[in-house]
Amino acid sequence: MQGRMWTPPPIYSWDVTTDDASEGGVTGDREEALAAVKAALQRAPRGAEGVVDRVALSPLGWTTYVPLNPIARARRDRESGDVVWAEL
Repeated sequence: MQGRMWTPPPIYSWDVTTDDASEGGVTGDREEALAAVKAALQRAPRGAEGVVDRVALSPLGWTTYVPLNPIARARRDRESGDVVWAEL
């Protein structure tokens, strides 16, 4: 395998925020992150927002995640209460 660089597996963080609280997590499964945002938004008050980001571990050796790019954004609609996904 000489000449091939190792590529780390993808890591996804997800966060849902409201005026009073937040909920979030990290997973190696994109679909799991999307499902977690949807579930958290369904429990959250109307108007709450959520995001899934592709992240990487800090190259400085810190135990922190560095955002690479957003994968999806969603919100709980204030009128209908539906989870609405935004185009990225």
